[in-house]
Parts: sequence; structure tokens; C-alpha cells
Amino acid sequence: MKEQNKVVKKPVDEQQEISIPIEKVIEKQSVIEGIFEQTESLTKKQVSNKKRHRGEIIELVGGGKLSLSVLASLPQKHPSQFTIEYYAPVFRILNLDGDPSEWNKPKEVADFTNEVIYGRYEKEVLPTIQLHNKYIGYCIREHKNYQFLNEKGLFMLQTFIHEAIDTLSECDNYYQFRVKMFEKYKLPYQIEIF
Repeated sequence: MKEQNKVVKKPVDEQQEISIPIEKVIEKQSVIEGIFEQTESLTKKQVSNKKRHRGEIIELVGGGKLSLSVLASLPQKHPSQFTIEYYAPVFRILNLDGDPSEWNKPKEVADFTNEVIYGRYEKEVLPTIQLHNKYIGYCIREHKNYQFLNEKGLFMLQTFIHEAIDTLSECDNYYQFRVKMFEKYKLPYQIEIF
């Protein structure tokens, strides 16, 4: 009983002391613990919501919709998706020297692939992949972008690659290719000014 009425003296400076009843200290401590518990449960709830929403269409505050249903939660061990049948015409259309079968490709090839292939997914997909796929060297990422795709996304990727190869075979230059990709698949491109 004496413990509850005990007064805690807290020095403010050497000349003055403040007396705080022990009940107030206990009350404040329990409030702080309650806030901490609520914060932890909110965090767990947010993680649970994140897992639940993966693969769903999420409505944004501005009225737009976001679907990341083509993404896997972790990098997958898919076999290589881009072959020489894709790279040879890409080198030709971009007027690049070098061997398209070499593992390291010029940066222009990566930019082309991001625009022409990954640009056909919803606009949030490539930035989301790149956010999780860190650079480990100059123009070298830890994983291939397609390793972040689930089965649905992989099927779409194979379709996009096949359509790009077919269109590349019909074209003589990069601009003509981009015009045809727009006509066939509504893939935007920069209009030639001069």
C-alpha cells in the first residue's frame, strides 16, 4: 500500500526537485506501452494487407487502378527468355556492331528491351521490378527482369518477344519499327521531328 503512495523525486537541476506520484508514472508507462502495441499491430496488419493485395487490382486514391498481377513476390528461376532470334534483329535495327550472342550487350539493347518489351506491361510493372532488382555493377542488375514475373507475366513476356521479333523482320530501321509497333500494339514512340 505504501508503494502506491510513494512519490518519485526527479532532479531537474541541482537546486530544484519535482515530485511525481508513482501512479502518474505507472499511468504514463502503460500509455506508452499501449501506443507501442498499437503501432506493432498496425505494422503486422499492413504486411498482411500487402500480401493479400499482391496480384490484385488496387484502386488508387486519384481514381486510377494498379494491377501488379504479373509480378512474383520473389525472384523466380525461369530459364533464359531472350534468345539470339531476338537479339540478332535488335542489333540490326539499332545498327550495333558486335556479337549479339555475347552475354554482355550494349546499353542500347537494354534500353530497347525495356521500352519495347517491358513497356507493354502496365506502366508500374517495370519501375516495381527495377526497385527490387538492384544494380551490382555498371548496367548490370542482380537478376534478369523477367525473373520477377510470375507465370502470367512470363506468358505475356513470351508473347511480347514473339511479336517484337515478327515486327523486327518487317522493318528496315528503328523508326519504321516503332511506327509499326504503335500501329499493331499501341506502343507509344517519339515522332521524328527532322
